[in-house]
Amino acid sequence: MSPKSSITRAVDGSGGDSDATAFSNSKPEEELLELIHYHENEVYKHRGRIAALYRIVNSRLSALTLPDELVIEVFLHYRDTSVVVNDSEQLVQSGDKQDEFDSRKWWWLVPTQICHHWRVITLTNPLFWRYLDDDIFSRPPSLDASLLRSHPASLDISIYHGLFALKEETFADTWSQSEKECLGKILNETHRIRTLHLEMPRSLMRVYITEETRLRPFELLEDLHINAITHIKRGPPVPAILHSIPRCLRSLSLQGVSVSWEMMDNLPPTVTHIKIDFSPRNPSSTCENFLNMLAKLPNLESLCLRKLPIGTDTVLKEVNLPRLKRLHLSQSHSWNILSVIESLSFPPNIESIIRVKFNSNNSIPPSSIYSIFRKYNLTSLPLDINPEFLRTSLEYNPNPGQGLSFTTSTNTCSDSWPRYFYFSAYLYGQLPSQDISPWYEFIDSASHTAISVVESIELSGIYRVLSQNTFSETLLKAGELETVTVDHVTAALYLIEAIRVLSNSTVPVPKLRKISVSGHPYTSQYISGEELCNVLEERREKGASLEVFRINLPHTITFELANTRHRLEELVELVLA
Repeated sequence: MSPKSSITRAVDGSGGDSDATAFSNSKPEEELLELIHYHENEVYKHRGRIAALYRIVNSRLSALTLPDELVIEVFLHYRDTSVVVNDSEQLVQSGDKQDEFDSRKWWWLVPTQICHHWRVITLTNPLFWRYLDDDIFSRPPSLDASLLRSHPASLDISIYHGLFALKEETFADTWSQSEKECLGKILNETHRIRTLHLEMPRSLMRVYITEETRLRPFELLEDLHINAITHIKRGPPVPAILHSIPRCLRSLSLQGVSVSWEMMDNLPPTVTHIKIDFSPRNPSSTCENFLNMLAKLPNLESLCLRKLPIGTDTVLKEVNLPRLKRLHLSQSHSWNILSVIESLSFPPNIESIIRVKFNSNNSIPPSSIYSIFRKYNLTSLPLDINPEFLRTSLEYNPNPGQGLSFTTSTNTCSDSWPRYFYFSAYLYGQLPSQDISPWYEFIDSASHTAISVVESIELSGIYRVLSQNTFSETLLKAGELETVTVDHVTAALYLIEAIRVLSNSTVPVPKLRKISVSGHPYTSQYISGEELCNVLEERREKGASLEVFRINLPHTITFELANTRHRLEELVELVLA
């Protein structure tokens, strides 16, 4: 009797008592083991499809129970259900990481929420649309009904085509007509779009934001973010959206696109936030145009400038921005960023944040940075720094017992250290061993005195150079710490262990309430949801709890974390982005 026939007869009830007696009298242990192995193999073979179908059924049921007036976010993402492109009906769970970014074989997706209509729209990787069921996901027929049902409510739209691992030529071949129709219908609702974030390759963005595109006028647009991603050198598109900017625009971010200052003259005085990635090869961009643009924005509060033209330092000295609170500048070879900052006139008694990115070949004395900090009485001084700058800083104040104070006086560190501490340690490529020591010296130095007054810490790239023990010891010194932000899963694991150390210590961090983790897109590591729950439960039992634990791990979130979500929600206000 084969295992399959035994299972069939047992399930349909055929065979009668004689078969049952025969089965029981013929090597029951061997037969039973054979049946168990067969069953396990069948389950193993179909586990991916079963899990995928189970999630789809749950998504359908969830969608049917949602009220029409509810604001829902539609979110397509990686790494939960995979679709084989050559056979779109076969849903499997693959463990082959080598094929994860194969341009034509595997694609990953997961719907976290599906709804009857859209008011808030967030789409990642529209490439997946062609492989999805019409009655569940956003094919054009259901999209029309969704947009009609939500009318006339305003729309918040974010569209991210996040296949960064592929070359740009691949996108043009895989962008189907149905996907173009979907995106086109969404963008045709310009008359009621309040927020529009577009991040996609330039070859795709040309279809929608170039001068040839006919868009209806924006009437409610307050936030416009355009990021044209590219992996090859090609002329960027001119955003035709700027021709129809409404008078209520408040935030503008342009990256990877050509900036025409004639278009920028159309900006209304209501704009409060600007982020521009300047293209130095654009001949129409001059300092005079830039100055004229800023002069028309009296309400500007945040200004982020990158790759500015030669002479910008002179222009900025002439700018009067009475409401400016935040200034983010990137150091360039062609202009002295410190002279610009020192000559700017900030309004008194207003908290100002200056974030400066220094190139490795620029030797700037820490005393100059600190003088700016003291001059404007800043409460925050984020710095993107590098080993060369840090090494210079340590040479300037080599005494680790006094901390890295950026000043000639070693007694003002704890009184003057910024309440917000931003530390970026990103180094591309392999980190040489001789460059590691300054980072340890810096953290060890800061943990003695300066860290004791810090309320918020944002660590970027620190996972590559910071040990687990050093991280825990540093946080133990931060008695005023309320918020910690890290950008990598490894750092998150350090953070979990640090929380455990804090919970077991005699002097835990009493004010720590918010932890934010954002994922690195190319890592295969993950956070253990069960371990995280256990750590948070231990901390709550000792009287310390968290209010927010925000997790944004786009390529690494696992079933285990999703399965423990109900436990996490009991411990913290969990947001799975």
